[in-house]
Amino acid sequence: MPLQNFSRSLRNPEHPLLREFSLITALLTGVYVWQQLVAEVLAIVGSPSAFGGIIVYGLIHGGVLLSGIGLLVGAYASLREFEIGLKPLSTSDLPIIGVAVLTPLVLVGLTKLVGIVTNVPYTSLTKTSVAANPPLGPILAILGLGLLVGVPTLVLICQILIQEAFAKPSVQMGPSF
Repeated sequence: MPLQNFSRSLRNPEHPLLREFSLITALLTGVYVWQQLVAEVLAIVGSPSAFGGIIVYGLIHGGVLLSGIGLLVGAYASLREFEIGLKPLSTSDLPIIGVAVLTPLVLVGLTKLVGIVTNVPYTSLTKTSVAANPPLGPILAILGLGLLVGVPTLVLICQILIQEAFAKPSVQMGPSF
């Protein structure tokens, strides 16, 4: 009987905001567990050199991670009947996409330039310990890999899991502006 009451309370909650926070917390816990599982399985399978290098390893890791998160988000959106509103990109979208892709690359390049001009190693400017004076190519490759996996992951989590859940009419949190 308690399970039936719980199921009914999820469908018609007395506190819809609490329900949404609970669901989002559970889903984000699932994302975290999936991320850890992918990392552990790939660590067992082999090191990045076994996969042909850090970029190939990163693409495999990122692809598996993003696929799992995509399936989780897709299932959740389907169960909750969210209207995702996906549409093909148009030429009017290209400038903002260009800015989103190029801004991090330009910032990394500017940081490297500041290091060259001031004779301060890049690692000191970024407070990382990559190497004494690393070449820009590998740094940009890792950054690009992070963008290739990180941006879609954040879009799935932030736009679909979180914003769509709280945009439901049953979870209005105050006056709309």
